[in-house]
Parts: sequence; C-alpha cells; structure tokens
Amino acid sequence: AIKCWHSLIQTMIDLPAPIIVSIRSLAYGGAYELALAGDIMIAEEGAKNGLPETTLGVMPGGGGTQTLPRRVGLPLATRMILRGEIVKAETPWVDEIVENPTKRVLELLATPEKLQKRKRDPMVYSFSDKAMAAAEILKARLYWLFKRRERIPESFKLAKKTIYEGNQKGMFPGLDIEFNNIVATFETSQAQERIRRFLEGEKLIRIPE
Repeated sequence: AIKCWHSLIQTMIDLPAPIIVSIRSLAYGGAYELALAGDIMIAEEGAKNGLPETTLGVMPGGGGTQTLPRRVGLPLATRMILRGEIVKAETPWVDEIVENPTKRVLELLATPEKLQKRKRDPMVYSFSDKAMAAAEILKARLYWLFKRRERIPESFKLAKKTIYEGNQKGMFPGLDIEFNNIVATFETSQAQERIRRFLEGEKLIRIPE
C-alpha cells in the first residue's frame, strides 16, 4: 500500500502541469501528505493540518518526510513530524488562506500562465538550519516527556534519520529511504500497541482548538 501511495506521489510531482490543492476543515496524516505533493496549496479559513503519525508510534510514510521539509524548511518540518503536530493552516504550512477556496482555485486556473511547478531539489543544510533543527529535536523530546507525559516513541530516531538523510538526496531516492524506515517503525512493539489503542477508540491524536 505504501509503494502504491509513493507511486501516486511521484506521478503528481512528475506531472508537467501545476497541481492546485484545496484544504477544507482538516487535513492530517495522509490527507496532508497528498496535499504536500501538490504545487499550490489553498486552505479555508480556520482549517487545520498536520502529521500526527508519531502519536501512533510510527512516522509519516506518504511522502511527508520529504515534501514537508522542502516546503517549510528543516527546523519547522522537524518540529511538526517529531511532535506529531496538528496546527492551524497558515503560511508556510500552506500557500494561501482564503474564505472560499473553490473561488480562489478558479481564479488561479483563469491565469494558468502564472502557475509554476514547485521545485523539490535536494536540500543543503546551513549551519543555522542544523542548529535550529537540533533545538527542535530537543524540544520535541521534552514535549513528549513533560507535555504529553509519555515515553518518546521508538520511531523518533527513524523519523529524524529519514528527514535528515532523505532530503539531502533527490525526491525519489528520499522516498525510498522513507519507505524502508516506515516499514521498520511498524515492526516496533510501541507502534503495534499505539495503533491497537487508536483502533479501539482511544484518542491519541490531539487536535488544537
């Protein structure tokens, strides 16, 4: 299933025409990852988005570890992924926030010559990027221990490794790294326990008011 999802992501990224994505209400997990594969993201006012996979003991496996850093930068992507955050849809998580996304999409389609594909080149991390990302990693650890009062997920290190290593490569080699590591996270005892609890109805994902 993950391979099929990655194939869809690759098709979207390779499509010559820019893809406009509209977010209404809530887009988290796979929904937000699908949106991240688009080129222009329009969100409805009050919408929320995020990647909460670490709350299930796993990590984003639908391209999010590779598309999010290339959109918002290393520090912010590290923060969202390692904390499993869902946040208010605003820049840079999305491109525009509007009252009527459908109307805005139609306006953009009226001038297709102004639309461009999003570049997803390998990232080169500056000293500042690394320093800020390291700070976010520390904050994420403290967040789990003191804010959520839970032990740090076993997938934490794999997610961090995927973000750092994958984004220094081309988009598709990065997805291969993500695939190998997401499979590894599903094999951890913590992921199996958390997914079971989630399927039984326990609220592990916290959505901000």
